[in-house]
Amino acid sequence: MYPPETKQRLHQAWSTQLELHPDELRVLYAAASYYELASDKPQAALLWRRAVQIAPTDPELRDRLSALLERNPELAERRTEPLELIADLPMPEGSQLRRLLELAETSYNTGETEAAQTYATELLAAAPGQEAHWAYGLAIHDGNTILGTIALDRGDTDGAARYLVAAGESPGAPTLDAGGPDLTLAERLLQSARSEEVAVYLRGVSKFWAEPCLEHLITDVEAGESGAMASFDACVHASIYGGPDPQDAP
Repeated sequence: MYPPETKQRLHQAWSTQLELHPDELRVLYAAASYYELASDKPQAALLWRRAVQIAPTDPELRDRLSALLERNPELAERRTEPLELIADLPMPEGSQLRRLLELAETSYNTGETEAAQTYATELLAAAPGQEAHWAYGLAIHDGNTILGTIALDRGDTDGAARYLVAAGESPGAPTLDAGGPDLTLAERLLQSARSEEVAVYLRGVSKFWAEPCLEHLITDVEAGESGAMASFDACVHASIYGGPDPQDAP
């Protein structure tokens, strides 16, 4: 679901974090989760394996690696590896949220819209009561984003805008905090003249996403600037690769 410019920026950000913290479980966990979402399954498997080597008794790490290998058997060292990883594990807390999110995202990306809508709805219904788990914030954000995207695909702009605002009520999650959310739905709604809801959403995600260029984007959206998202992408690109910040140009 990530556009090319966002994907390039996130890859660069995670590469830097992994160089700085190669053996920190929180970084490995968040990075592996990101690479799964970005469809780089070999890199995700490499990071999950490293995490399991560091904490071999952690049930959730083994469960995540098992699930990835089950969906991508070509990455397994042997056919029985996915089952061996979880043979003696209880179901970890938050596993339902993670699995429902994976099902919703995979279904949408493969064109199974009805299934994606069902899984995303179940995901949001299952989230209350699991606020202490890392997956809660991701469930709230991405569950609403998937439903909003489906609504917009069907021409329901009002529904999509409501889901976007709800997505912005997420408290954040490791992948969201570090790499930021996918702004595709926000960008599409800007093109549909829903700048008010987009601004509310951006204010929401700014509570957990410390992106230096985000405040510029919010200001441009609130001012009704037609090139707000393009200016934001240019600002982010300049912050990563150098060059003047477009917002500072005369």
